[in-house]
Amino acid sequence: MTTTTHTDTNVTTVTIRARAFAGRLETIKAQLDGESVSVYDDVAGHYTTCHSLSARDIGRIRAAAARA
Repeated sequence: MTTTTHTDTNVTTVTIRARAFAGRLETIKAQLDGESVSVYDDVAGHYTTCHSLSARDIGRIRAAAARA
């Protein structure tokens, strides 16, 4: 798991293995901005809040961001 914090924008980026799209387990980039969790969509080319992350995966992203 990789975590990057952008202090100027208060956005934390986390790389984890999760099922974000189409039920496939894959390595994803997730971004935490306040309470909002968005996932990088390779097809669209940007971060989106339209994902299928489980509550557990969102908790893992928030925990990783808190450790950063």
